[in-house]
Amino acid sequence: MERTAAPGTIQITVQTYRLVAGYFDCEDLGLVGVKGITTRVRAYRVTGERRVQACIDVARERGFTRLVGREQELHLLCEGFARAKERYGQAISIIGDAGLGKSRLLYEFRQSLTDEEFTLLEGRCSPYRTAVAYLCLSLNCLSRTSRLTRVMRIPTSRPKSCETLRRLAPMSLP
Repeated sequence: MERTAAPGTIQITVQTYRLVAGYFDCEDLGLVGVKGITTRVRAYRVTGERRVQACIDVARERGFTRLVGREQELHLLCEGFARAKERYGQAISIIGDAGLGKSRLLYEFRQSLTDEEFTLLEGRCSPYRTAVAYLCLSLNCLSRTSRLTRVMRIPTSRPKSCETLRRLAPMSLP
């Protein structure tokens, strides 16, 4: 594979392509000969990175399967939203192991609110940053709100993050 790649390019096999499709743009090079293998293999040239945020973005592009067995969780989210509309503050955490469908559940919940007007602050946590309090809230959520598009640095300390939240949603914090 290395010998058939042009200088300065990245060439991958179909197995790798299946893993990165959706995250990177790739050009199909067809079947190529590879040293040490008698049969030709399908190769792809990576041409660029795509702007996706998470696995859910790639899954949405590929098309979802039918959501099964999440009626109770969707109902709880809808109840929380109804209470929030009545000005009873709500914070909901969806916790679970990777691959259980947390992002898909949120996607379906958001889809059910197409006729509603609301601001949703959503964050994704990294297992590598568990010692930094409020990192998800201050970096992921606040930097994505339209009111903060010109802010280059989002505060990560609790007092500064809380002050920013108070400005965005005065009823949300004491």
